Amino acid sequence: NAGTISVDASDINNPASIPSGIYGVYNDRNAGTNTGTITTLTNTSTITAPNGVGIYNSGTIGNLSDNSGGLINSGTIGDADTTTYGIVNNSGNTITNITNSSGGDIKGTTSGISNSGTIGTITNSGSGSGNVSLYTIGSGVTGVTQNSSTSALTITGTNSSTGNTTISSGTVNIANKTYLGSGNITLGGSGTSGTLNITGGAGASAASSGAITGYIHYFVVDPLGGQQNV
Repeated sequence: NAGTISVDASDINNPASIPSGIYGVYNDRNAGTNTGTITTLTNTSTITAPNGVGIYNSGTIGNLSDNSGGLINSGTIGDADTTTYGIVNNSGNTITNITNSSGGDIKGTTSGISNSGTIGTITNSGSGSGNVSLYTIGSGVTGVTQNSSTSALTITGTNSSTGNTTISSGTVNIANKTYLGSGNITLGGSGTSGTLNITGGAGASAASSGAITGYIHYFVVDPLGGQQNV
């Protein structure tokens, strides 16, 4: 398999409910003669897998020659009640980009996205009300962007990435300073507001070993309390 896959209401029974313990979409380069390469995977419908994973990647999603393509979601992947992970990128495998766009939700009982391989960029710009969570951001992630005022981005696991975190709009929640990795942090932009919410008691200055820049927007530090401008 190599090419483009689109999942929408005309392609599948909407919503797609996969039997317990099975993946909703499983990309595997080792299955027979399958090369395990999907240039672009687009979801505009609903993919769930009770007690399983919505999308499991053991191959390549995207175009490695120019880092284009990847996973584009404007529907729902996983759910907060039964699907363990919305997306899992397995060790040694690549998703060039994950874009959660307008109306998109990525959910899981443990996390929306779990990465132990390589993901080029992760962008949350969805207009849905559900939060997107990231668990275990591997060293291959080159950047995380939060650009949704309605869908918060929560990072819940260790981040070994050196990529930058940009909070153009909305909120990023963390409980430990290591969850931001060692890259630079940018809060807000021209005419937009970004908030970094630190719930584990780490001060704003300890959030990352990288530089912190902002447009007079906020760190919210709890339980130490208070709000610090940058």
